[in-house]
Amino acid sequence: MHRNDIVHRDLKPDNILIANKNDLSTIKLIDFGLSTVNSNNCIEYEYCGTIKFMAPEQIDQRMYNKVLVYI
Repeated sequence: MHRNDIVHRDLKPDNILIANKNDLSTIKLIDFGLSTVNSNNCIEYEYCGTIKFMAPEQIDQRMYNKVLVYI
């Protein structure tokens, strides 16, 4: 996903499906409703996702992108 500049922004157990528990290569990510295209390492400010699973930089409303976290 990152190679294609896609940032999911709502990763949580509910959005991870495993087709075969004996073969973890069958993992699928779902619910791309909050995803964004982050071309040229744009900096995000948007507060989105499920708060219980948010990264600390989002909760603190710090700038972030697909690679870096800013203070």
